Amino acid sequence: NLIMPHKITITIVFLIVNIVGFISSSRIFTYRRNQYKAMINANLLTKELAILANTDPLTGILNRRKFLEFAEGEFQRYLRYHSIFSLAVFDFDHFKKINDQFGHHVGDMALKKVCEVVSTATRQIDKIGRLGGDEFALLLPSTSLSTAAQVVERIRALIENEVILAEDNQIQMTVSVGVATITADDDKLDTLLQRIDVLLYEAKRKGSNRVEFKITTEKDNL
Repeated sequence: NLIMPHKITITIVFLIVNIVGFISSSRIFTYRRNQYKAMINANLLTKELAILANTDPLTGILNRRKFLEFAEGEFQRYLRYHSIFSLAVFDFDHFKKINDQFGHHVGDMALKKVCEVVSTATRQIDKIGRLGGDEFALLLPSTSLSTAAQVVERIRALIENEVILAEDNQIQMTVSVGVATITADDDKLDTLLQRIDVLLYEAKRKGSNRVEFKITTEKDNL
């Protein structure tokens, strides 16, 4: 008669142990799942913060700081391995007139459209950045001056053929561009940018909606 209660006690203890084990396992599983979700959310937040820190909020392209960081990286690569690169700076023609006549929201639309055109007409390794206001730049790694000039001229023509609608008006957009390739005379990135500024000024002076570049050596044509 004593065996039956003993078996019942063992059975009850076994059940209790299993129930406690199941509850503990469930809590551990829930804890680990919550930890995993928190880690995923933290990673997503980190990526979002990185995107916000590196991109221009209006156009979605690189901001000035990040673009110049990439350009400086290409400059250092040139110093080590003599791997050339080209750089183009675009300036929106008559942008102030668009803002004054149609409002800043239309100006924003125009900027976004121009950056969209440039993005779709370039390679994945190329970098596009907004330097400020209506000025943006294109970094072309491993690209000679003659090739860069052809690429930028094609982009200029694509932009010229785009229009945006505002108050039943079709607004045509054009850009002036200065293009240059790194040379041995460029002791720092700023030297290259200064040369491009001169070329950009020439493009504006000659009537805008044009690409200016200057071939100085035979290597520029390669």
